[in-house]
Amino acid sequence: MLASQQYIIPVNRRSPLYQHAQSNNLGQFRSAEFPVQYQGVEYRAQVFESGIVYHRAGDPQSVKVVTYQSQEAKAEQDQGGSSVWGWFKQLIGWE
Repeated sequence: MLASQQYIIPVNRRSPLYQHAQSNNLGQFRSAEFPVQYQGVEYRAQVFESGIVYHRAGDPQSVKVVTYQSQEAKAEQDQGGSSVWGWFKQLIGWE
């Protein structure tokens, strides 16, 4: 049992990210929430079966999502990208 604890993903069912994903049928979570910082701006993000949900840290009302079948994801894939992280980077302006 102790050895399996390293594989347990914590979930906060009250989190705006989790609630947004569930209300938009994005499936089960595939990661814990994690911080992402870009150009001095902190974001919170979480990966789900059908997309990545994120918001600016401290602004949980600004929740956004990119689905893996979105136009952003398709454009990245058409350009030879296949990474979920590539789609997320494109979404928040990382190039």
